[in-house]
Amino acid sequence: MNQCIHDIDLLQWMLGSEILWVNGEVNNFMHPYIEAEDYGSIQIKFANGAVGNVEGTICTFPKNLEETLTIIGEKGIAAIGGLAVNKIEAWRFEDGLDCEEEVIQSHNNDVENVYGSGHTPVYKDFIEAIKNDRKPYIDGADGKIAMEVVLSAYKSSRDNCRINYPPGEISTLDFIK
Repeated sequence: MNQCIHDIDLLQWMLGSEILWVNGEVNNFMHPYIEAEDYGSIQIKFANGAVGNVEGTICTFPKNLEETLTIIGEKGIAAIGGLAVNKIEAWRFEDGLDCEEEVIQSHNNDVENVYGSGHTPVYKDFIEAIKNDRKPYIDGADGKIAMEVVLSAYKSSRDNCRINYPPGEISTLDFIK
């Protein structure tokens, strides 16, 4: 939940499709002194036919290298990576409308740490939405989707089965050992 929820949110937003089911393997392999998982692998099946794979871990030496979101399709590929998903790594599409080198150069931002600078624009938009009585760019309903995916992955891992989405009534309390 701590390592991947933002990536799940980003993946779901980028694909723009409803989720059909979630399959997960979540466990604590190397950190018995924490009450959470240290590794998770999640498959997400979308209504548009896409399949998303999300993997996150704190079982890395000496530290995490980066986060990467890669969208692979029959007409193109886009990969966003870097320490805080802050750099376009690949931008290749059949239509040839964009020059990959120009896109990479114009959208890469160096950051000092994994938190990057992404929170400030989200807070600013939220404040502006309140002031202007409009829906924020990211709202609670969007966050709920990512949370339900994570909780579905927990349930899938515990019950050793795929979970249809939405999962229905589900809580973090369901997974206390």
